[in-house]
Amino acid sequence: MSDMLGWHFTNGRRLRDGQPLETGTTYRVGGSLALCSHGLHASTRAIDALKYAPGSVLCLVEVEPEARDADKVVSRSRRLLKAVNVDRELRLFA
Repeated sequence: MSDMLGWHFTNGRRLRDGQPLETGTTYRVGGSLALCSHGLHASTRAIDALKYAPGSVLCLVEVEPEARDADKVVSRSRRLLKAVNVDRELRLFA
């Protein structure tokens, strides 16, 4: 599979494992990948990523998917292109 742009939400300026969000950084994970349990996930549409959102920081990322589901992919690496707090926009959307 080839690289794709995707969307991912975080809860603040850190990933779930505590790493700080830094634009331009490529995050990597080892081991066997499994959708919903191990790997770096992203969705092709921001509205789909919202279902999995632990917080209101929306990230535009670049991934090379290794497995797909209907609304998300899993990858060994995910490069952060941009992160924006969209709390206000989410409140308006709701």
